[in-house]
Amino acid sequence: MEKPVYNLENFKEMMGDDAEEMIVMVRMFIDLTPSVLSEMKEAVEMQQWRKTGDLAHKIKSSLRLFGMQDLVDKAVEIEQDGRKNKNVDKLSQKVLNFESEIQHAIERLKLELNL
Repeated sequence: MEKPVYNLENFKEMMGDDAEEMIVMVRMFIDLTPSVLSEMKEAVEMQQWRKTGDLAHKIKSSLRLFGMQDLVDKAVEIEQDGRKNKNVDKLSQKVLNFESEIQHAIERLKLELNL
């Protein structure tokens, strides 16, 4: 059985089970996240490590909100490596994997929430 990529329980509790507002928040995540990921890939290509780390930081709170702890951990790793200019030889692959996993999570959210 596939491990869940997100857990919406805390999010639902925080939103007071307001389904309409929850959908608005999820849609914002789905709509805005790809551009941040694209910007992150571009920063890696330009070897702008600090910017790569800053963009990982930017996306981290949304991942935490939707209970995507594995992705939060990966965002923290990218953030720290970028900001400290370390492991930069592996950063490109980390960002590509990160993007792929987020896209998978987005597809799962769309399916589950009929978006």
